[in-house]
Amino acid sequence: MPRQDIWVPYKDFDGKPLYKEQGCLIGDGNIGGKGKGLAFAFEHLVGSELEKDVVLPSKTYVVTTEIFYDFIRHNDMEWIYDEPDLDKINRAFSSGEIRPSLISELDKVIDAFWEAPIAIRSSSMLEDSHLLSFAGKYFTTFAANVFDRAWRMRELTDGIKAVWASLCNPAARAYRAKHGYTDRDEAMAVLVQPLMGKRREDFLQGGFFLASPLLRKGCAALGNTR
Repeated sequence: MPRQDIWVPYKDFDGKPLYKEQGCLIGDGNIGGKGKGLAFAFEHLVGSELEKDVVLPSKTYVVTTEIFYDFIRHNDMEWIYDEPDLDKINRAFSSGEIRPSLISELDKVIDAFWEAPIAIRSSSMLEDSHLLSFAGKYFTTFAANVFDRAWRMRELTDGIKAVWASLCNPAARAYRAKHGYTDRDEAMAVLVQPLMGKRREDFLQGGFFLASPLLRKGCAALGNTR
């Protein structure tokens, strides 16, 4: 039997308890639409006939919207909601200070995924809902499992900031406005997962596309990462 013995419609499903049960919830805010969708899939795949055909990540950590709001307040960045200059917003996120309490939580994430490259993914409150998709409007990035802890922490925190900053992407803003929402109606949670792929000796091989709103660059590749 699936973990969810009684069917709950997606719009009424609460995925937060699953991440809390697994010790993967950072903060006590909203987990976002993507986080909710992944939890919904997990609850209904585990124990079902389909489980053997689906490879699930070993863990998914969620940096909830509480952490996003705290970062905005701590760095006096409430002005971003009315700022049209995306470069200015990106610079503010990039240089903003992350609290030591979050660094402590992210240390656990690095420990959990030490042997695997990671994906750092958007999970906004409006994203992947039963009403709106926001497909392609927000940012996902990757971090390789190389070098020392300090390098990995920098890559992880930079990735989280880049995902947060993508809340203000022009395409996201236009999509929100089209459906009657403002920037203040939205907030960003972030998912951190091991990158899924096929191992080739000491490498994990997969195809991906990277486009950083902080670097304003992109690259497409079929690549290997240790």
